[in-house]
Amino acid sequence: MPTVIGYDPPIQLIHVEDCIEAMVLATRRGAGGAYNIAAPGNEPLSTLLDSAGKLHAPLLPPLGLGLAAFAIRRAGIAFLSPQLLDLLRWGRTLTTTKAARELGFRAARDTRAAFEDFIQQRRVLRYEPDRHAYQYEKELEDFIHSRQVASENGEAAEQVEEVTAPPRRPRRQPALRRSRS
Repeated sequence: MPTVIGYDPPIQLIHVEDCIEAMVLATRRGAGGAYNIAAPGNEPLSTLLDSAGKLHAPLLPPLGLGLAAFAIRRAGIAFLSPQLLDLLRWGRTLTTTKAARELGFRAARDTRAAFEDFIQQRRVLRYEPDRHAYQYEKELEDFIHSRQVASENGEAAEQVEEVTAPPRRPRRQPALRRSRS
């Protein structure tokens, strides 16, 4: 994970379930306008990376950041936007006073709990079988199931389906030619 030498920015995260709760409250109670939705507290980036087992790739600002961003973009790995580079240097925290006052929103989990749950979900997903890895078309599945029907004695018997001819296209009539007389 790229980091910036000499900087350990504060990061504030929120749990997905807290986000959903905030959206529900905003649609039911909220006056128009923007609300900062975040968990209470923040954590240094280095602490979050260490707890996730991620290695730090410290870069020297500003030249190191620009070169690393260029190399990563050219390799097709990721695009480090100027906003992301600023986040890696300065971090980001929000005040949620307006959301608490006008919506009554308070996140149930702090930044650390939201991040730990996120990491746990990523670890579980890594070991879950991919349900989408091999899928064949529904028509093929329907055809396979329609071809074999179990007989009364448990042996497979071929099912004969009525085959209908495809609809016929109307024949094209030759165009009538008019004489120019």
